Amino acid sequence: MAECISEEDLLQLVRGHRPLGETPSVEAHLADCPSCSALLATLVASQEDTQERGWGDLTGHRLGPYRLDAQIGAGAAGEVYRAWDERLERHVAVKVLSARVAGSPEQVRRLEVEARAAASISHPHVVTVYDVGSAGGVPFIVSELLEGESLRSLIDRGPLPRERALELGLQLAHGLAAAHAQGVVHRDLKPGNLLVTREGTLKILDFGLAKLLGPQQRQEVEATQAGTVLGTLGYLSPEQARCEPADPRSDLFAVGAILYELLSGQRAFGGATYAERLSAVLRDTPPHLDTATLGDALPVVARCLEKDARLRFQSAQDLAWVLEGLRPERQRETRALSRRSLLLGAAASSVGGAVLGGLLAPRPALLPASPVYQQLTYRQGRVARARFTRDGGSAVYAAAWDGAPLSTWVTRLGGGGTRALGLPSADVLAVSSRGQLALSLGHRHVEGFHATGQLAIVPLEGGEPRVLADEVQEADFSPDGHELAILRRGGRGFRLELPPGHTLLESEGWLSDARISPGGEHVACLMHPSPQDDRGSVVVVVRASRQWRPVTEGWSSLAGLAWAAGGRELWFTGSRKGSNNALHSVSLEGHEAFIAETTGRLRLHDISAEGRALVSHDTWRLRMMVRSPGSTSEVDLSLSDLSLVMALSADGGTLVFGEYGDVELERGCYMRATSGGQALRLGPGLPLALCAESRRVLALIPGTPPRLVVYSTLAGEPRTMALGPLESVAWAQWCGVEQLVLGGVAPGRPQRLWLLTGEAGVPRPLTDEGTFGYGHVSPDGKRVAFITGDGRCLVVPLEAPGEVKTLPGSYRGERVCGFREGGAELFVRSMTTPVRIRRVDLTTGASVPHAELVPPPLGRKGIDSVVLSGSGEAYAYSYGQELSRLYAMS
Repeated sequence: MAECISEEDLLQLVRGHRPLGETPSVEAHLADCPSCSALLATLVASQEDTQERGWGDLTGHRLGPYRLDAQIGAGAAGEVYRAWDERLERHVAVKVLSARVAGSPEQVRRLEVEARAAASISHPHVVTVYDVGSAGGVPFIVSELLEGESLRSLIDRGPLPRERALELGLQLAHGLAAAHAQGVVHRDLKPGNLLVTREGTLKILDFGLAKLLGPQQRQEVEATQAGTVLGTLGYLSPEQARCEPADPRSDLFAVGAILYELLSGQRAFGGATYAERLSAVLRDTPPHLDTATLGDALPVVARCLEKDARLRFQSAQDLAWVLEGLRPERQRETRALSRRSLLLGAAASSVGGAVLGGLLAPRPALLPASPVYQQLTYRQGRVARARFTRDGGSAVYAAAWDGAPLSTWVTRLGGGGTRALGLPSADVLAVSSRGQLALSLGHRHVEGFHATGQLAIVPLEGGEPRVLADEVQEADFSPDGHELAILRRGGRGFRLELPPGHTLLESEGWLSDARISPGGEHVACLMHPSPQDDRGSVVVVVRASRQWRPVTEGWSSLAGLAWAAGGRELWFTGSRKGSNNALHSVSLEGHEAFIAETTGRLRLHDISAEGRALVSHDTWRLRMMVRSPGSTSEVDLSLSDLSLVMALSADGGTLVFGEYGDVELERGCYMRATSGGQALRLGPGLPLALCAESRRVLALIPGTPPRLVVYSTLAGEPRTMALGPLESVAWAQWCGVEQLVLGGVAPGRPQRLWLLTGEAGVPRPLTDEGTFGYGHVSPDGKRVAFITGDGRCLVVPLEAPGEVKTLPGSYRGERVCGFREGGAELFVRSMTTPVRIRRVDLTTGASVPHAELVPPPLGRKGIDSVVLSGSGEAYAYSYGQELSRLYAMS
């Protein structure tokens, strides 16, 4: 006779984990073995008795390492116990499947799905799951122990105050956004599955009906049979009621029902019978869906409760943005957030501008109080530029997804999906009324915010791009589609041309976002003081006369501009303080108005004829990468989201940088070892230079006038160096104990280089007016080398008289980033990304490649500042990283 079957295997048969009909050899053995047959009968009787009685009270029992101390909850599918984890010595919650359902493979699988779903999410508004398993045949799941009460019990006491209800709704939206980001759709959100802790924090519980999207979905078996309604009536979405697949928008329907109940104290979809409640979800509108009951939350709740999922908010993040705007303390939060970036994207040349304050009045009724955002992109990366097609029904955009180069895409707003256009790597500049695309081929960041490429035209339906011009920054089509306005470098600054070759506007600063008015008589653009800084003004040029004027000024950040229908008003995204840009408008007469904002940075790309705006929500960082002496790899030493490297000691061991992000540290000048360790804050301002002995740091305090401050790295109070008649400083370096070389501007005069001696010294000109560049001083302090705007590399002696040396060849698009130790060679860098560094012999002008700096690709923008040690072995640089999502805003 074959070997007898173990008791554990027989128990698995009894509980249904191994159907008897699928194991014919076991069935034959039982027919021949009285002992195993008798044991099976005993186990069957015991199982039936257990299912009838349940596990009983398990208080005092152990499940693996967990001691169950007290039952704190119970439901149809199981009980929850306060327990003690004997391994980690902490209190936990243990949910035990009831004996009635523990024998069901489906229920056990649901428990595993719940554990896997919750464990994939790390967020303060989602319960934390620690473990899942089975002990003695009892399946269980272990999570954090929460003290509080369910949202159900809160609501049963009546409607909540508006502020509290919206706060809980916002927490729920944030928790859902984290779940959806991990591919988890809850599918059973209801007040009974939400807990409010004693501290007032909402937690999402019970992921037993969760659906896991993404790659793991292929391995996941749905927890129910096809055609089964998933969820709880009154909260499940219409598509769930129709037994259709659920997606994140299904959870947002449940959020709408919960918000309705929080604010009104009544269920959104009631009914005495199952059929009545099902019909209400599919067909009915809640009885008090009005402002009298819901106040200013009405548009939010109504949008969530749309029967058609396409009309709801398209993501939990969208919903969170709108709920943020309804909070009474929102204005205070916005002002705090706006302090995040004193110098967004700034390099050394961007620090002279003043930061202006001011609040704008709310805009009357041009858009709803809570704009509706339709999310168009979902991948991780950076959206460069986007435009509507002529009919406003599609968006064409360029994006660099998942670290790949820029590619062009088109998405249909009313559904129909997204497709790649199959064009070479390019940025989208404009879409014409004749169905043509203007592209920037080989688009690359040259300096700060400034990027150029080859201007090319291609039909929207596809074809071979036709190149029209080189080194073009931006372009826009005329209303009839026959002409192009372009922006590009020219002379000492930037030029606006319409048509190409015919200059309408020339500026020593940086021009961006050129847009031709609907009637064709005006051209608008943004005017910035420097390519490294997006401070500036909105200006309008009359095409016929070439006269221009600013229509709004004093913005600390401007990015994005478009004409509203009719051509009498411009919309733009900007901020009076900081970089959290909001959407504003300005008329040709200069009347400003506020339109919309979010908790982050908005960027306007386009406006359709129907008034829909194409915007992106951008998360921007300035990251600091460092390679220390002897190391072969780079490390990220950023302290905040805006870390600007400015100086490196000759031995490569000490780094000086500025911190301007939103972190729990004071903004200003910092110093730390390149090997890591604690950072030392020296004081406020932007650091400019570190002296040769690493004992003094020079910093700039912006203002009118600006101040130069010297910080000691050892001890002592900071002291100020007078600037005399200079009204702004772009950069400065030490050339002696009390001597500086700097690039600056006297009132009403062009930029030039100066020598400043002593605390109260009078600056002496080193170059002619207009001869300017960002330079470095030689190790002996006797020469300064820099590259001019017309591409000449000059070496200027600091002691007069002396001969200015011009190195042979063109250095256009490059910048000096240091002298090599000994002073016989220069380090010269490209202004493109990746950065190529070469060594140039000061005697012969010959050069050899030295290094190439390639930042991490995800969301990569241009490299701003680069500093090297004397040998060039160690270095540090800051580069911009931008992650975006594109939205159509109604």
